[in-house]
Amino acid sequence: MKVQKVGPRAKLRSSHHSPHNHQILEKGYSETVNSGPGDPGRPSLRELVAEGSFLTGDGLVAYDRNHSLTPRINRDTHIIKVNGSVKKELNLNIKDLEALPQHEVVAALQCAGNRRHTMRTLQKEVVGINWLDGAAMNCSWRGPRVRDVLALAGVESPKGGKQTHVGFNCRSVPCEDDEYFGSSITLDAAMSDEKEVILALQRNGKTLSPRFGFPVRMIAPGIIGARATKWLDEITVQGEESQNVYQRRDYKILPETVQTKDDFLANDGAIWDTVPAMQETLINSVIAYPTQEETVTLDPDGMAEVKGYAIPGGYDGPVVNVQVSGDGGKSWVTAEFVGTATKFSWAIWKARVKLERGEKRFIWSRATDAGGNTQPEMSAWNIRGVGYNGYGDARDLTVL
Repeated sequence: MKVQKVGPRAKLRSSHHSPHNHQILEKGYSETVNSGPGDPGRPSLRELVAEGSFLTGDGLVAYDRNHSLTPRINRDTHIIKVNGSVKKELNLNIKDLEALPQHEVVAALQCAGNRRHTMRTLQKEVVGINWLDGAAMNCSWRGPRVRDVLALAGVESPKGGKQTHVGFNCRSVPCEDDEYFGSSITLDAAMSDEKEVILALQRNGKTLSPRFGFPVRMIAPGIIGARATKWLDEITVQGEESQNVYQRRDYKILPETVQTKDDFLANDGAIWDTVPAMQETLINSVIAYPTQEETVTLDPDGMAEVKGYAIPGGYDGPVVNVQVSGDGGKSWVTAEFVGTATKFSWAIWKARVKLERGEKRFIWSRATDAGGNTQPEMSAWNIRGVGYNGYGDARDLTVL
């Protein structure tokens, strides 16, 4: 994978990085690298699911995805504005958030472009960072519920009528394709007890680090990572979805008739407004090892160990079953879970499968969640390469 560096330079115009053609402004922020496990300079996918890794650690095993540089924020002076359709506008600091009841949720965070490389390889070319299978992490997030913050501003749960939305913005740093980063979810979701949307101040029991959104990040379990705004400084209750480019003109599954970048830029990008913004994650599983083109030595029984992770679809967790096949789907074995998966967490799984010796062998995995969602053999192609959730696979194996 070509590592993409986000920085104040024209190289940000690369079509494999951004679907648009803008450039970040010159600012004195920290540079970041958009990459994850399996990429050059990163741990392997094997380490992502290693023993004791149910919660993803702080090191390079956790993927990074930013549309901007990383702002340097003073926790003591940072303000989160709450505005829009509220009875009382608020300017909250971190101590105000800490004074509210704290809620902890274990939730997987997955980039919408996770496994884009597989779509690009098995189907055809797409526009976007060439993510392998490691653009996901599983963490314990802790902070006040968004519901409680909105209650301070006099927002009540919606009662019929037009859908209301809650925008989550970071205006501290300009992005590649917009002056700020913004996302939104519905007010229904933000106010729901069951959906557990929080303003995370901690990750895995520690204060957030800058790369994970310090000092505060919105976490919406079951929703794609692009909506989990880092470095949050504004919450807006509004009558429409976020108008930020990353909600309106990106992270959408465009129809297959959109074949090229020119197609989605045509007519001032009008095609983007014909499809909904991605929200809930799709059921998915990944084979962490063996990896593509690896040499596998069978045990005396002709078996090989396979291990990976699976993520439930949206609010339909937990993952309840993972099956693995070493013969092209003719037979499947049920994997064993390592640890206990919860509603929004990933499941780490392992299995032993029978393989034939030889070259060009492959293994598949498929997951099912409590809502009955099961991975398809292959998902529909789209030009942005988002939402790929076809069978997990390890291809081109040499089996000895």
